[in-house]
Amino acid sequence: MEDTKNKITFFKRLKIAIFNLEDFGMFLGERLSVAFKYFFMLILLITIITLSVETFDFSKRINKVYDYVQNELPDFEYKDGNVKFTNNVEAYDRDYKFRLFINTDEKVDDNIINGYKSKIYDNGYGVIALKDKVICIS
Repeated sequence: MEDTKNKITFFKRLKIAIFNLEDFGMFLGERLSVAFKYFFMLILLITIITLSVETFDFSKRINKVYDYVQNELPDFEYKDGNVKFTNNVEAYDRDYKFRLFINTDEKVDDNIINGYKSKIYDNGYGVIALKDKVICIS
């Protein structure tokens, strides 16, 4: 009986654990090292799947930001530690619930900044870019 337990592959064990719960009792008599090996392999499989999905999602986000910067963001220049855009920007992405505010005017009132913050807090997270600093809110 011990030889048949050791010959069961990881994926067969996984299939038994998910679909054939009545046969799960055959694993109860195994050594602790076999259980740890199975557990480690299961965690490794879940990690690989999760990382693949997150990497794909992150690459979609990066491509979306790159396209936005290339095609829709107004012209800007950076000089003496300050950035200056040709006009102010207010953008919202519904897919990721992300807001972007760019205001590079010489003097930006605290009420305007607080208005930006309240819009961000209402819908998710975002960035406020001013001429000399960037505020990230999540």
